[in-house]
Amino acid sequence: VGLIDMSFMATFRVTGGDFPASWNKARRANRRSPTGNGVLVEEFRDALCLRFFVVGGQVRGVTVRVPLFVVGDDSSTVQQLLKESFAHQQRHVLLRTTRPRISEQLVAPSGLSLEDVPASGTLHILNENPNLLHGGLPYDVTAQVAPALNDLASEAALSIPGLGAAGIDVLTPVSYTHLTLPTTPYV
Repeated sequence: VGLIDMSFMATFRVTGGDFPASWNKARRANRRSPTGNGVLVEEFRDALCLRFFVVGGQVRGVTVRVPLFVVGDDSSTVQQLLKESFAHQQRHVLLRTTRPRISEQLVAPSGLSLEDVPASGTLHILNENPNLLHGGLPYDVTAQVAPALNDLASEAALSIPGLGAAGIDVLTPVSYTHLTLPTTPYV
């Protein structure tokens, strides 16, 4: 199950055992919001998250959002690796404004601390939430997406009368290396 606090779009991945604590955390976060948009409960889907940018009924671009990660080098701490990654992202205006603050809280979901030194070549997902505000990164995959997925996103946007442009999220249970139409994508 996934709990999504609609006011801040914070996602909490929960299981039956930790549901009560996660539910209370989402409710508290929602009360802090000036809009108090509520909490959405949905089934967790282990899937690739694609965002389709649809304008005038046609897909103009597609990004995959990748969670915050570091790759160890046997000498740098997690904090140093993050600083290097974030410095590189400073050149992009959107990424510059959405970078989270480097803190123990940011990397806590991974079980690592900022002072840990990951082994060379090891990939560590620091936060499973691919949202930009949680350190996620968008990658352009427009050329790699199957035409059938483009059609799905276009049809979703066209199903809303008068909508000229939209960002359509599609969760697709495919590997990162083969972007083709799955049997059951989720829009």
